[in-house]
Amino acid sequence: MLARHGIETLVDTRSQPFSRYSPQFNQEALRNSLASAGIAYAYMGGELGGRPQGAEFYYAEGRVDYDRLAMAPFYLSAIERLIELGKSRRVAFMCSEADYHNCHRYRLITRTLVQRQIPVEHIVRSGDIVISSAEEFEPEQPSLF
Repeated sequence: MLARHGIETLVDTRSQPFSRYSPQFNQEALRNSLASAGIAYAYMGGELGGRPQGAEFYYAEGRVDYDRLAMAPFYLSAIERLIELGKSRRVAFMCSEADYHNCHRYRLITRTLVQRQIPVEHIVRSGDIVISSAEEFEPEQPSLF
């Protein structure tokens, strides 16, 4: 699918780049299979991952505070590196969730990029492309009725 969409670099944004259920997605196996397909691999899960280090990025019940994380200097620096990489290569960023709506790459990374007017296209399971827009991340307006 990546080759079909002209992806030249895959950026892994998993905090823990391995899979108990799908060993082909473990970091080294993934890096090797991508290399054999002519696709570069870059790991940025330490900075862009959905499970950051530091209690200040979590609510009391354990959920990640994406608003706070989106302002962290290490996150913003990694976003700049991701943007720079995307200027010279066709880049995809990945995580563990199949449905991008259930993943930090949508709730955090995509939101950051589209707020900066950087287009984000999601390659879904069917291989089709779904495009995100800034309107998806605007707060809901209260109904007058």
